[in-house]
Amino acid sequence: MGQFRRSLTGVPTRHLAVGNCGPAEANQEALEAVFAPYGGTVTPGRGHMAFVSLLTADATAAALAALQGSTHASLPGSGPLALKYAELDDDSAAASLEPPLVAVRSAEGCGIPGLTCHPGFVSAEEEAELLREADAQQHWQCLARRRVLHFGAAFDYEARDVGAPQQPIPPAARRIADRIELLPGSVAIDQLTANEYGPGVGIAPHVETHAAFTGAIVSLCLGGPAVMVFRRDGHTPRALFLPPRSLLVMADEARHAWQHYIPHRKSDLVASASGAGEAEVVPRAERRVSFTFRQVRRAPCACQWPEHCDSQLAPLAPTRAALKRMALEQQQPTQQQPQAQGQAEQQQAAASREDASAGNGCCTSAPTQQQQQQQQACHAGCSDAPSPGAAPSDGSPAGEGGDRQLAALEAQYVHRVYDAIAPHFASTRFAVWPKVRAFLEGLPRGALVADVGCGNGKYFAVRRDGFVLGSDRSAGLASVAARRLQPPPLGEGLRADVAVADGMALPYRAGTCDGVLCIAVLHHIASPARRQALLEQLLRVLRLGGRALVTVWATEQENMRKVRSWQPVSAASAAAADSGAASAAASADQAASGSGCASESTTDGTVASGDYFVPWHLPFHRAEAAAAARAASGGGAGAAPQQGSNQDSTSAAAAPHAAGPSPAAAAPRLDGAKGAVVFQRYYHLFERGELEGLVARLPGAALVDSFYDKDNWCAVFERVV
Repeated sequence: MGQFRRSLTGVPTRHLAVGNCGPAEANQEALEAVFAPYGGTVTPGRGHMAFVSLLTADATAAALAALQGSTHASLPGSGPLALKYAELDDDSAAASLEPPLVAVRSAEGCGIPGLTCHPGFVSAEEEAELLREADAQQHWQCLARRRVLHFGAAFDYEARDVGAPQQPIPPAARRIADRIELLPGSVAIDQLTANEYGPGVGIAPHVETHAAFTGAIVSLCLGGPAVMVFRRDGHTPRALFLPPRSLLVMADEARHAWQHYIPHRKSDLVASASGAGEAEVVPRAERRVSFTFRQVRRAPCACQWPEHCDSQLAPLAPTRAALKRMALEQQQPTQQQPQAQGQAEQQQAAASREDASAGNGCCTSAPTQQQQQQQQACHAGCSDAPSPGAAPSDGSPAGEGGDRQLAALEAQYVHRVYDAIAPHFASTRFAVWPKVRAFLEGLPRGALVADVGCGNGKYFAVRRDGFVLGSDRSAGLASVAARRLQPPPLGEGLRADVAVADGMALPYRAGTCDGVLCIAVLHHIASPARRQALLEQLLRVLRLGGRALVTVWATEQENMRKVRSWQPVSAASAAAADSGAASAAASADQAASGSGCASESTTDGTVASGDYFVPWHLPFHRAEAAAAARAASGGGAGAAPQQGSNQDSTSAAAAPHAAGPSPAAAAPRLDGAKGAVVFQRYYHLFERGELEGLVARLPGAALVDSFYDKDNWCAVFERVV
């Protein structure tokens, strides 16, 4: 093995230099324990310096984000850890000896399925018109080495996701897009990015984000030639010459599984045009512009290359922008951390005093005394329904104390999770459910709709003639939904409003709404009494004759193997969280990996026990993953720590049902193998007839319809009194 040295580029590698770790040889075993969640091996250096080698660059990025500046009592003689990327001298030497690739002149010569190139796709006149049209734009964005221009929708290079809406594709480019759509296998194009490269400038290796775009990626080369290199693990790299005005199409395997990049250099080696003789040296132009045509994805990717697919939890290395932001965060004065921690503890204590509960986005926290009085005034005719603090009828903890425990369970495993994962969660929710669309289209013209637990607001635009009152318990999700309200090109200019609000105490007048949506919220509520209280709120805001649609996850899941991998909620879960004992940390691994007590199945394939912790994987490459990784390592302010404290026992909750012996983790967990931070979310799976039974106990409500659709039980009820 070669010698380690610190990286001079700052680009993530598989190795970390760890300074200030105490005597490296004496602390080697303890250091390996610190880096165990990332799968690291430790090589002691001189003095108080060690080097850690991990499986992937993604794991090193997560470890650096989580452990930079952290202190560890298990490392005698150490201080705040100082981490930097490192390299092996042998790695650098091997890289420098790689011969330059000679680019072939046809896509067929690359032998990559799905890769095609169309020379001369546009004329010289069309090329000049396209460049003039781009130069006339005023919203160019300057990146580190190039300028970019977005139409249709922006692209967030740090989060690797579609950003804010932009002005539509301009006329000359639109004509080219229409021509591209006539090619075999093409999709409707609704997004265009123009990249301007100076002399010698290229672009780093990458796969176009699966979760952001669907179909083929099509790139038009303008102003000058380029050589694009394609690489994939286990395959020989290939290089393709792109002459000016050529159109490159990357589909299927070429698009989903091969990285592509343009090397930073001022000339390229290209095979001779005749196919014989020595390669030609082709100089780069002073300016080259690429037009990349794409279609924005509106549903998760389910391609056959899951190891490269971020929709299917494949890890992606952090972008330079993300790394710079992480570095700035790590340079902030350490004295800010206690202040942030103190604020987080105050918020946590306040959350435990409030009887908070919530759902997929909106849900709930128990009302204050004033809110209870307001509810009582609004509930004339509904006084027989259980109140949020009423004793549950299913053996859950009873009375005010039990309700507080249930609220704390929801705060820990619902509210805080969705606040942490809001941007990533919102990016996975695009498809408009046909049953929800049909319900909304059945409402009267100009209807006022309350979308309780609106998430990213994807249902706001279904009915343009009405008005939507969106609300969500997660401020992060409400913020995403609010972007839709901005006028074009920044938003969609929808007739809607968004508030951070609680489903247990909706801030709307009684009898005002023509319709109510409550999609994927009720299953996050931890007892029948609290679920009943949420339904009462939906009924309260409906006018006479108004209707509500409620959907919940069903025990009858089409993929029962998936359900059996979830962690059942158990009394032991509450005991571990309540006590804050060291065993809770060990149980975190079981909960996050899905090990432990599996659910029993009945003969018809349904689940015998209905309360689960369902994992959510936040990939390391996401912008919000750095803070989550620090939280998972116990160093993030405001995070749920893995070690016990008084705050832990105050906010931890007793589980509503005893379903098995294995506890679950409140804090997020690092999964180096999957390249993700893993959170646990509380869910109650509804049995057949259970949702209808709750509706039947609503005074003044009549069940209109109930049905099963795609792993969900759904109910429509009407206010009749």
